[in-house]
Amino acid sequence: LKFGEDDEEDKMEEEDMEEDGLEDEPASHVKAGKDNNRNGVLLTPKLLASLAKGAFATHGVKSLKKLIAAYRSACHISDEKSGQRYHIDSPKVFNGVMVLCLNRCSVEFKHHLMGETTSKERKGQEKDDDKETPDDKDEDDENKLLNPKTLEKAERWEDLRPILQSFFRSTLNVLAEAKEPGLLVVVLKSLAKYARFLTPFPRIAESFLKSLTKLWSAPVDSTEDYQVVRLNAFFRIRQLALTQPFPFIEECLKKTYLAYAGAVSATDHPVRVDGEPALYARSDAYATGLTDDEA
Repeated sequence: LKFGEDDEEDKMEEEDMEEDGLEDEPASHVKAGKDNNRNGVLLTPKLLASLAKGAFATHGVKSLKKLIAAYRSACHISDEKSGQRYHIDSPKVFNGVMVLCLNRCSVEFKHHLMGETTSKERKGQEKDDDKETPDDKDEDDENKLLNPKTLEKAERWEDLRPILQSFFRSTLNVLAEAKEPGLLVVVLKSLAKYARFLTPFPRIAESFLKSLTKLWSAPVDSTEDYQVVRLNAFFRIRQLALTQPFPFIEECLKKTYLAYAGAVSATDHPVRVDGEPALYARSDAYATGLTDDEA
């Protein structure tokens, strides 16, 4: 999936990742399929566990890069011509990659770019024994603006930059292609831990805003499951407004207002197609998102 003006950045990202050690595994791991577009490194549970250990237990940057490459392959699994580095043929492995990366990569990004992790994130720390300090609260504040210069001055920034870009672009692809409300909700909730790391990538942040606004305002259906998608999409829009440098908040207000106004002005269409709950859900999500300090 191409993202307009960011195509050149995609090419640079691929080159950076290749230069930084994302070469294919030995040929013994390669599965020769009938479709050449499906060839690649076969991602098995054992290989995934090895990458996870290298990325999270020993904080290896090369293992993290390969893990994100696997995540990218999972996010493009429906694209037969994507030419991804890894080949995934097991639902168990697919779910494992998605859950692993969405839940744990934020800790590694913080470790490599900010040089620290919170006490809750340190391995082996029991929740009952953990006492949150004021510093932990600051570190855990997912709605706090993170100056892009802070990230760009990090010693490992040049290594982590293409990894972050790949992670975010892959996640954008999932938001655009996924049809199951359950998967969308999982991704949207997980993004709460990553919004702060978008500050060095304003164009990617704009792409997220566009995608999130589309999910929130789209007249897909009026089922209870999709209303959860709408609400979480708006929470992420609100979070972008809080975590991205000014004047990004103005763009958030503009796009959500236009989307809301468009839905209201086209009242007849959502009512005929999706029923009144579809329109009410947009109103509720908009009002809740603007007033809920816990979002």
